[in-house]
Amino acid sequence: MPRPMTIGQLARRSGVSTRALREYEGLGLIYGLGRSGSNCRLFDASALWCLQVIRSLRSLGPVSDAFEVGCRAWSTLREGASALDSR
Repeated sequence: MPRPMTIGQLARRSGVSTRALREYEGLGLIYGLGRSGSNCRLFDASALWCLQVIRSLRSLGPVSDAFEVGCRAWSTLREGASALDSR
């Protein structure tokens, strides 16, 4: 099994900034494996695949704006559902 990547390693391998990676993780577009003993975010190869898909969708141009709006809406809905589940 391949070793997990830190957020910095994922950024270097994907060409995506760590800031964007944190945003994508917050939106639920990529998923982390948790944190290392030194509290670094950890990711596996599936995060690289997701980033390739995101990059492909963003290359479509104006559609990417709709994609980002949709992602933010999905994140908001997911958070609302989670809040209801916790009641």
